[in-house]
Amino acid sequence: MEVVVGNEWRLRCQAKGYPRPETDWYHNGGVLLETGNVVFGKGNLVVKNVTQGDGGKYACRVMNDHGVLWANVTVAVVDPSIYDEGMNTYPNYYESDGSYITSNETSKPFWVKPSVMRIQMVVKTASSPVSLRCPAAGNPMPNITWLRNGEPLVETWRMTFKVVQKRWALSFASVTKAYEGDYTCVVANVYGSIQWTYSLEVIGMSKSPIYAAGSKDLP
Repeated sequence: MEVVVGNEWRLRCQAKGYPRPETDWYHNGGVLLETGNVVFGKGNLVVKNVTQGDGGKYACRVMNDHGVLWANVTVAVVDPSIYDEGMNTYPNYYESDGSYITSNETSKPFWVKPSVMRIQMVVKTASSPVSLRCPAAGNPMPNITWLRNGEPLVETWRMTFKVVQKRWALSFASVTKAYEGDYTCVVANVYGSIQWTYSLEVIGMSKSPIYAAGSKDLP
C-alpha cells in the first residue's frame, strides 16, 4: 500500500462474531496507540497528516473467546516532490519501514511505489497499449534491466517496445499474442538487487480472413 506524505489514509479490519470481537492494532511489531493523528473506529484505523514515521508494517488482531484472526499490510510512504527529473535521482526518500534516507547515505534498491505492482497477472485485449512499471530508488541510483521469459529482452519484427528509464517502465504500443510471456524487471546497484515479474496475457485476438487463390469478396 502506498501513501503520500501529508495525506490521510484508512485501514479496515472488520469481523463478526459472538461475543463481539475486539480489535487491536500493531505498527512494526509494537502496540499502536491513539494519538493526535492516529484514530481508531469500529474496525477502522485512520492516520491523518501522514509522515515518514507512519510507514512500515501494520497488523490488526481480532479476538473473542473462540479464537483470534490476524491481518497485515505494509505501508510505503512516498513524497512526489522529492523526485528530481533533471538528475533522475531521489535526494531524499523513505524505506518501506518508514525510515528516512538522505542522498549521503547508501542503500540497496527498494520499491518506492508498491501499489503500482500489486498485480502480477496483466490481461489485455489485442491492439491495446501496455505499460509495466517497477518504480524504485536506492543510493547510488540503481539501473533497471528487463527480461522476457528469463532471457534479455530484444526487439524482433513481431515485437517492439520502449524502455522509459525515468518512469522505470517498459511500454508496448499495441500488443498481440506474440507479446505474451513473463516480463521481469531487475533493479540493481552495487549494494544489491531486487526484481519483479509480470505475466502478460493477450486476449481477443482478431483473425484476418483468408482467401483462396483467385477468389474475391462476395457481394
